[in-house]
Amino acid sequence: DAIAMIHGAATIWEACIRSDIHTWNSLARENSMAVTGISEEDLSQRVRGTAFVGVNGEFATSSGGSMQGVGFLSNVHVRRRVLESLGSNEDLGKLLVHSAEMVGDESCSFKG
Repeated sequence: DAIAMIHGAATIWEACIRSDIHTWNSLARENSMAVTGISEEDLSQRVRGTAFVGVNGEFATSSGGSMQGVGFLSNVHVRRRVLESLGSNEDLGKLLVHSAEMVGDESCSFKG
C-alpha cells in the first residue's frame, strides 16, 4: 500500500538525518546567518560523511527499480513527511533538499 511505503521510506530518511542531526542543525544555522550562504564546496566537504548524503548517493547511482518511489527528492510525499517530522526549521529543510540535489549532480565534488 502506498501510504505504508511513504511512511516506511520517511522513517528511514528521518533516521538518516537524525543520526547526524547536530551537523545538520549547525550547518542550517550557519547557512541562514551567512549573507550568501555556505559555499557549495564547503557544504559538500562538511556533509560528505553524513548518513543522509551516503544514502542519497546510493539513490543517485542506482538504476531505479523498486527504489524509485521512495527517494527523498523523487517522492514529494516522502520529503514532506520527513521535513514535517523534523519540525518547522525551514533553514534545515532547504539545506537538506539542496544537499540531496548536489549529490545527484554529476559535477558535484561529493563524487571525489
